[in-house]
Amino acid sequence: MFRTLTTLLLLAGCTAPATGESGDESGREDSGTQIGGIDCDYDKLEVAVLDPSGDPAASHIRTEFPDSDVLETDCPANGCQLELAGAGTYHLVVTADAGRAELDVRIDEDDRVGTTTADCGSRPVYEDAVTVDLVADGGGGDILTSNLGLRVYASTGEQVSGTATISDASGGVPWTRTCAVTRCWIDVSGPGTHHIAFAGDNGETGALDVTLGPADRIGVNELGDDVYERDVRIDLVP
Repeated sequence: MFRTLTTLLLLAGCTAPATGESGDESGREDSGTQIGGIDCDYDKLEVAVLDPSGDPAASHIRTEFPDSDVLETDCPANGCQLELAGAGTYHLVVTADAGRAELDVRIDEDDRVGTTTADCGSRPVYEDAVTVDLVADGGGGDILTSNLGLRVYASTGEQVSGTATISDASGGVPWTRTCAVTRCWIDVSGPGTHHIAFAGDNGETGALDVTLGPADRIGVNELGDDVYERDVRIDLVP
């Protein structure tokens, strides 16, 4: 389900007038919402994007929330502010003419800046800032690859972070991927059986064999290669 900034603000109340420090605030979202005429702070992430040469760059940001909702944002070269939804790990995919980057941003108690008033729910407020360094992609845009969208659950039922070791169907050397609590995207070679062994940060482990076939084909990339994709799940055991 796609989450828009408009929807998020309407859920919290009426949008308040934009406020901030002096300077160019274009491209930034309002710094709070109103409930019954009372300004309510929301959780926010300040994002600055730099191209491979180190210069500020306009970009498009796709943010996957801890609950798997998605926010799409056009971010101007002077930076932007993303509205968050509490503590958790947010996965950002940043694309621009000059390059691309993916990163996980974890919001936790270290990022807590206060608590809202009782009129605003007496909830924690979190703020953080991140600079994204783009990696050149050859100027041809992103090349779509086959991948698995992995979610991992502890024996107690909650999603957990950890390390995935992937043995690809191509027969290459196994490699590892560090995964946050949110869905973990794992690039694979394409059709065939891929083995994933997962070591959770909670000390539990699990494994899964995934066979991609014709039903998992989602299209063709810019190079004319077939692209496959599937969401998968591993349930860990003590």
